[in-house]
Amino acid sequence: MLTLPTISIILSSLALLFGLVAVFLGIYAAITVKAMEKSTHSVQFMPVDPEIDRANKEYSEWATSNETLEQQEKMFAKELEEQMPEFAPTETDKKRYVF
Repeated sequence: MLTLPTISIILSSLALLFGLVAVFLGIYAAITVKAMEKSTHSVQFMPVDPEIDRANKEYSEWATSNETLEQQEKMFAKELEEQMPEFAPTETDKKRYVF
């Protein structure tokens, strides 16, 4: 007949076995999640058409030219004065800061 210590040893062994299975399943799940994360968030570089490269270079040169930046600054100042006059620079500010 099974005694209390024997039943305790059997139940403890089963608990240990289930615990080990749970730990291994948890590790496997973590590895799977990491693998999926990497596979869905990869960055793939594709060759660019030379025409697109040329257009990007032209745009970059245009967008950073002094003439374009001054034009954008004037447009911004005009919009600021129209939409939020309380934040527009006053004549004193214009003398103090050169735009």
